[in-house]
Amino acid sequence: MTGHEEGTRVVAVRNGNKDAVYIFGYGTYVGNRRLPPEMPSIFGTNEESMRKIMTQEYLGKPKQSISEILDRSRMTEPAHIAEYDAAIEREETEKAAGTFVYSEKDIETMIDRSRRNPCIELDSGEIVWGCECWWGPEEDFKKSIGDKPVEVVSLQDFRREVREAAATRQLEPEQDDDQQPKTES
Repeated sequence: MTGHEEGTRVVAVRNGNKDAVYIFGYGTYVGNRRLPPEMPSIFGTNEESMRKIMTQEYLGKPKQSISEILDRSRMTEPAHIAEYDAAIEREETEKAAGTFVYSEKDIETMIDRSRRNPCIELDSGEIVWGCECWWGPEEDFKKSIGDKPVEVVSLQDFRREVREAAATRQLEPEQDDDQQPKTES
């Protein structure tokens, strides 16, 4: 959830400083979409997300009940209460049938949801993802920066720099938390 309607005019900001603001461009928020497989998110790439979710060994284990996640007594909207009650009823049916366990479909849903991200179609035709930038409504941005200069920067150059930095980090040896870095005498 972003709080912005699909079709909202937005700006995708790389960064800013006291002298200028650097943007990837202006465009349109087209909704939350599934990231491309190679694009990292909070759990990494699509393959890394799959591995992390699978290593939790959800498949075949009992699901977490909605009653453990949400407190019905705090709900005020009738539609939310009805949705909650329907979910509890489905849970009870599945528990009675012995099917209230995580399935492959549930795992795919977890992966899909972990890979959804705000998608912005820039006026240039490029797609930039919310995980790559700060973004928000164009008008709010223009008001907030005042007369500070704005410079459009290359999204492709930024992605290349991120890939190179990630590759460098992967080449560095890992250390145990209790292991001190080696120093020369």
